[in-house]
Amino acid sequence: MVAVSALVMVVAAPRLSTICLLVMGVGLAAYAWITDIATLLGGSAIMALIVTSVFWSIGFHTWAPLQGTLALRYAPSGETGRWLGWLRTTSGVGHMAMMGVALLLIRVIEYEGMFIVAGALLVVGAMLVGLAGKGDSTVVEQPRERRILFRKRYNVYYLLIFLQGARKQIFLMFAVWLLVKGHGAVRETILILMLINQVLNLLLAPTMGKVVDRYGERLTLSVSFVLLALVFLGYAFVPQTNALYVLYVIDHLLFVGGIAMTTYLNKIAPREDIRPTLTMGVTLNHIPSVLVPLIGGLMWIKLGHTVVFVGGAAFATMSLIVAQWVRPDAPIAAPIQAEAEPAD
Repeated sequence: MVAVSALVMVVAAPRLSTICLLVMGVGLAAYAWITDIATLLGGSAIMALIVTSVFWSIGFHTWAPLQGTLALRYAPSGETGRWLGWLRTTSGVGHMAMMGVALLLIRVIEYEGMFIVAGALLVVGAMLVGLAGKGDSTVVEQPRERRILFRKRYNVYYLLIFLQGARKQIFLMFAVWLLVKGHGAVRETILILMLINQVLNLLLAPTMGKVVDRYGERLTLSVSFVLLALVFLGYAFVPQTNALYVLYVIDHLLFVGGIAMTTYLNKIAPREDIRPTLTMGVTLNHIPSVLVPLIGGLMWIKLGHTVVFVGGAAFATMSLIVAQWVRPDAPIAAPIQAEAEPAD
């Protein structure tokens, strides 16, 4: 992730976005030929999965901070929450469309075909982003930040992002596993739940952004973390399958915290610091992706699912405590001055 973060600092955002989407597209499509890739790698299916996963993951994790960077760059002053909400809406349209395609075609083209479709769409998206960035002179004129930034001033943001990563892994890894393994949900059921999530995301994302702009980051984050803690406790103790389906949808809707974190950073950081700080945030957000699934899986095996989701509630509670230090009205920090380059 450090090497990826360094790459983000030296390549202009629109150009790098194009490269990232191409890498993701090729990597996802490659899953359709995982058996052939395994043959090239000496017959190891596990190694083929690792190589393919790392390849597309590089594109995804480099793309992640660029979305917020570009949205904040083009957002009018005082409307960053609304713009980030519309960004989530646009993302929701894409997710919703693909969930619909998956529901219609999964039995026809199976997983291999779905990977090819997803990869092809990402390649098309890469070309569109490249064309859009090429015709926008304001992007070319922006200076390129060339550092990975970790400043004490942004410690609250870093802590919130880190804890968000831990909660996200519990949601991604264990909430679906609880529905499938513990309650017998089939793939069509999971796809329908995801489709419902995206429809609600499409309808509510702009409103969520306006809520952040109107009520502020600290209050918005606090309410969302309280609700998240209750959702995790529901996963831990509610036995009814239909109730768990509802909790899964509510869990997904509490994305407003992510919008509030980004607008908070936008208010306390000078423009020069935003992109490298978002990049560092992505790195910190993904540190738990290594530890939480491993530790959570072992806890699930030894102690049951209740302990795992109580841990998720604990992460949400810690986030609630950290959110009380959010001060979006603090004066913007002075950017770090670049060191003078030696004369030739």
